[in-house]
Amino acid sequence: MQALVKLADDESDAENAPGVKTWRDALVKVSGEISCEKCCAPASICQGGKEFLQDMKTVEQHGLCIKPLKTMFDDAKTITDFAYQYVHGKSLTGVALATELLGESPGLAAAAFFVGGNFRESVHGTPQVTLFVNPTEFSLRSFLVTVYVFVHELVSHAKCGIPTASEYSKISTEYSEGWMDWVATHLIRLVEGRCAVTSDGRLRWSDVASEAVNYHRMRIDPASGAVENVKNRAGALAAESLHFLFWGMTPMEGRESAFWLLAQFSMAVNASQATDERRGALVARVSSVLGKASTPAEAAVLAPVAWVAAIKRYATDKNHTKLLASLLR
Repeated sequence: MQALVKLADDESDAENAPGVKTWRDALVKVSGEISCEKCCAPASICQGGKEFLQDMKTVEQHGLCIKPLKTMFDDAKTITDFAYQYVHGKSLTGVALATELLGESPGLAAAAFFVGGNFRESVHGTPQVTLFVNPTEFSLRSFLVTVYVFVHELVSHAKCGIPTASEYSKISTEYSEGWMDWVATHLIRLVEGRCAVTSDGRLRWSDVASEAVNYHRMRIDPASGAVENVKNRAGALAAESLHFLFWGMTPMEGRESAFWLLAQFSMAVNASQATDERRGALVARVSSVLGKASTPAEAAVLAPVAWVAAIKRYATDKNHTKLLASLLR
């Protein structure tokens, strides 16, 4: 934590950025409170190594040393629940947070930002989001993008209505890691002022949103040659294409309203029992029909008449099952 305080000092001086000062002040306050003896009973103090389960319990119940990260995790839950308010789906109340060292061969974005994430449906019976961190390289950018990492894991995976690690889940990778990541990224960008999060005011939310976009772009950059990036890109572009169609069919509502319509549909499908095959097929079908669209007008021209009618109907009835069926015909 003291290293983060020094980092904030250095970056504030280098960038002359007043937004960094609020982050620095928050870290100073928290670092002054850190003491293993104050955090928990002596028998529960983190030991590392073989005492992983005990340490995880201590971090979950106390975790004073990662208090800023836990606050971000709570904010990510708030954002996700806000986004899913019309869909509901699985509760996030019992989803735990764990931290681990970033592995030697992380994804490209995780390697660049020194932070990554993972969701597991059951770790000793508890759903868990794990934040992977390279503590020696952890920077202000790493700190800011942590909100995005948490939101992605919760929006895309923790709320998923079907098993996320089954033998069939790879069929829908483009949907879970591409399409839903596009939704999660823009959710962070547009959620400011719509729901109360603790980090807003302590951090400049525009910085949080900017780093989220940067991380997302790195995950879908095909120039890397990574197979997962190509798949992620296919899903993200499909989501953007359908967003253009929503926008084109409801021009008076505007771009942001079109996003919320797409987000509601996407999250309803994600929280449903729609199979991996149908999720993968949605990406493939939208890509084949609207893949060349780069504007709402182009999407409206490329879309079949039945799709246009289905989109307009969904804007009124919000029936994701009917819209999904229409898009897959």
